Order: sequence, then C-alpha cells, then structure tokens
Amino acid sequence: MSGSKRIEYPAALRCVAISRMMALIVIIVCFVGCSPEVDSGSLPRLDATEPSERKAAGSKRMFVTRSTYSGDLKTFGGADSGLSGGDNLCRIAAEAAELGGNWKAWLSSSSEQAIDRIKSSGPWFLVDQRTKVFNNKTNMKTFPLAPLALDEFGRPIAGEFWTGTMHPSRDLGWPSEIVAQRATCNDWTNRLDGKGLVGSASVITEGWTHSSNQMSISKPCIASFHLLCVED
Repeated sequence: MSGSKRIEYPAALRCVAISRMMALIVIIVCFVGCSPEVDSGSLPRLDATEPSERKAAGSKRMFVTRSTYSGDLKTFGGADSGLSGGDNLCRIAAEAAELGGNWKAWLSSSSEQAIDRIKSSGPWFLVDQRTKVFNNKTNMKTFPLAPLALDEFGRPIAGEFWTGTMHPSRDLGWPSEIVAQRATCNDWTNRLDGKGLVGSASVITEGWTHSSNQMSISKPCIASFHLLCVED
C-alpha cells in the first residue's frame, strides 16, 4: 500500500523542542511587558538654579537693611547706646523677613571695633544662602568675595550703609575723640552734627566698609543710610 509515512520523533526530542519554544515565549513576554519601569524622578537632573556652593552647616548670613536711618541709631533703635540701637534695627529687619538668628550691625564706635563685636567665625553667606561673601573673620579684614547687595528679603539692593569702620589699609590712626566726631556720629547718638563713615554694598574692594578715601569725606549724620547686618 503506497503513501507517505509520518515520521515519529522520539518523545525526549519533542520535549526538548517544546521547552525551548516555551523559554523563547517567556523571553519575548518579559521584554515587551515585564521590563522594569524607569522612574524619571530617580534620575539625576541638571538644575539651572543649582547654586555653585551651598550654605555650609554652621555658617551665617548677612544682609543690607531695606530701610535707612540717620546717624542717631540709639534713638531709632530704642536702645541705651548707638551700637545696641543698630543691633536692634538689624534684629527688627530680620524678624520682618522671618530669618531667625542673632544679628549685629556692622558698626564701630570710638571704643570698639566692628569686627570685635562679632563672635562667630563664619563663613558668611547672603540671605539667598548660596552667595558666599566672607570665609571667616580674617577675611573681613580684606575684601568680600561678592558684593553685599541683597536686603533682608533677598532682593537686590545698592547704596551705602553706616559702618564707622575704616579698612585696615586706610586706618589713619585718629584718636578716639576724633573718631567719635568724624567717623561714628558721636558713637551713633547724634544726627544734628558730626559725621560717620559708610561702606558700599556694590563693591568688592576695601570700600565695602569705608567707601571714602579720607575720613574728612565721611557723611553728615543727618543723612540716611542703610545698615549692614551680620548674623552672629
């Protein structure tokens, strides 16, 4: 009887073929539907606003007050001395901006230097917490790393602020009574006569704390200037 015969494969060979086919199906299904989903939130992102240097733990802040004051900081600050009045005005400005912290005005008197009133060691940033302006107290005897040009709310500000503080490179060695009259508005208690030294928020030279070349060009105490506030 003629006709083709069906070839019968051994059972073991059939099992191997079926196993390979099932494995191939599993691989295809996993590739299409079982691949782990990529979480875009877990990928590193380049943020254009990422600061080049973040505020280090334990560091402090600085700002220039939006408000201005005459040389009688004792009265303006409701205190028993001009230096304390300046400190109060800095504290009030910081509270208005909800900054927290302890604050002192960068002010000298005829008997006390501004840098000696600061007990912290720094570094100091502006209130944006990304712009470093001084590495430490020693740096305050030189120049800021960036202009001190932000107010307590983090808004740009220009202009000058009372300091009564000569940069070491310009110290003329005046006696204390001359300093009181011609550099600190009589220790920040007088707005009717006398003069006071000012610094500039816009520069990164010695003019940051004494913007005039000579004490004789200091500002009349009746004029109004900002304050530079230092977190301590």
